[in-house]
Amino acid sequence: MDSIRPLTPESVTHFRKMTTKKIRDRTGQWVDKEDDERYREMLWDHLIADWRTAAAFRGQAGKGIVGRDGKPVPCTLENKLKLAAKSWGRALWITETAELI
Repeated sequence: MDSIRPLTPESVTHFRKMTTKKIRDRTGQWVDKEDDERYREMLWDHLIADWRTAAAFRGQAGKGIVGRDGKPVPCTLENKLKLAAKSWGRALWITETAELI
C-alpha cells in the first residue's frame, strides 16, 4: 500500500460534494455552505494512507512516527490532523507528493 495517495480532481470534487450543502441566505437565495473543517479532515485522511512506510515519516528503525516513549504513533485521523497542524514541513511534503503522483 502506498503511504501518500494522489490528490485527483475526482477526489477533490467528491470531498466538496460531501462537505457542501445548500442553505438559504438572508435574501432567501439558495447558496452553497461549505464545511471547511470537515473538508480538511477528509483531505488529510485521504492523503495519508500510512506513515509506517513513507521515507519522510521514518523514525526509529522504520517504525514511522514515534512518540516520546519511542512507540509507534497510530495512523489515525486525529493523529493525521495533529501532524498537519504541527509539522508544516511534513505537511508541505505530503501535499507536494500528492500532486506529483
